[in-house]
Amino acid sequence: QDIATVGAIVAAGPATLDAWYIDANDLLDSYTVGAKAAFDVEGIKLGADARWVSVDLDNDDTDNTLAKIVLTADAGLVDAKVAYATTDKEGGTTALDNDATTTLLGWTITSNGKADADYWQAVLGFDVLSNLNLSANYGNIQYVDGTDDLEEEEVYAQLLYKMSKNLNTYVRYGTYTKETTTAGVTTDDNDDTR
Repeated sequence: QDIATVGAIVAAGPATLDAWYIDANDLLDSYTVGAKAAFDVEGIKLGADARWVSVDLDNDDTDNTLAKIVLTADAGLVDAKVAYATTDKEGGTTALDNDATTTLLGWTITSNGKADADYWQAVLGFDVLSNLNLSANYGNIQYVDGTDDLEEEEVYAQLLYKMSKNLNTYVRYGTYTKETTTAGVTTDDNDDTR
């Protein structure tokens, strides 16, 4: 597989801008632009991350795009995050890996590969100790697959233990549901405790 990529990263004050293009021969062409910013307002660390992605698969005529924004706040003992992603009505395949920067991932839910998606995430965390964080996490995505309307939702608690700067572990417990609506009839595909 022949792959070529070019990118540019520019730091401008509290913001960092990036732009990337990749061509994987006989597979895809993709480009993405993003911006990250971090601010400190009276001891509260605020962050923003916005990204737009376009992927043109060589064997597919659909438009695969994603736009997302992530807002974060850290006030010492309390931290929060709100994220939103939306994909094109034709397609939402914007990454080869669900962990990639060019998609949005929760625990079970991802926006990758989902057309006409609206995906919301919300997190509220508390530091129990300096290296132990307890958080409540929520995610909801609505998207289409052919003529079907689908909705996935997850609610879970996470206990994160930071052993060192580069090593941590976590425990999660929560629920995950998935519903499919076809011609006005809704069926439960999943209703799990995980």
